[in-house]
Amino acid sequence: MKKITVAILLIALLAGFARAEGAPSKPVGYPYMGFDKPGGVTSVVGYAARGFFLLALITPLMALPKDQGDGLSLTFGLKDLDNNKDWGSAGSQEAMIFHGNVTPEGWPFALSIDYLQSSHESEKHSGSTEEVGLGIRKKVFETEHFSGFAGGGPALFGAVEEIEDRETLEDSKDRDRDALGFWLDAGLRLIFRTHFSDERPNLPITLGADVRYSKAKVRLFGEKKDAGGLTAGFSIGSGW
Repeated sequence: MKKITVAILLIALLAGFARAEGAPSKPVGYPYMGFDKPGGVTSVVGYAARGFFLLALITPLMALPKDQGDGLSLTFGLKDLDNNKDWGSAGSQEAMIFHGNVTPEGWPFALSIDYLQSSHESEKHSGSTEEVGLGIRKKVFETEHFSGFAGGGPALFGAVEEIEDRETLEDSKDRDRDALGFWLDAGLRLIFRTHFSDERPNLPITLGADVRYSKAKVRLFGEKKDAGGLTAGFSIGSGW
């Protein structure tokens, strides 16, 4: 499991490096990490720090016995914010979701820890959201090569919006990170059985597709806006 964990984190960091290389010179930042502050760390270092944040989230899962149905996955896709006209050009954002799941022995469902980040960056209007969610997931069906699941739970939401003033051409930025909401998701998985190690001779590597809906209101520039929306993408992981 540790090897899979490291591999998934490396994929996340490489994706971050790629996005950082193509990002504008003034990244919008994220509500919880604080990388949008003047004089803050660079985008690349920011993504590395997020990798350690994900590692902190999954450490409790790694400490559990291996026979408890643990699973990790990453989803890459797009998040279409509810009422996205309120966000201007930032209404549709690139998104990445980390899923951590563990099924305690004898339980009919898994406990889940999720982290979602999304962003859109441009010269005149940029925005980003983050979600830290807890909840449960249950496999709706499972065969030798396919599985499907559904889940949901509460989440903490944050958002950042940056707008260029038309008259002064200066950037104004606002942040909200105290919003509560919920999330629901469903997904399909294609399962490959691998002999990854002697400890896990039948470790399942999964490829799949996810759909996630989330809902929460944030206050930016004195107005309430939706920080949730519909996120869809493709995933890679192990177990789930």
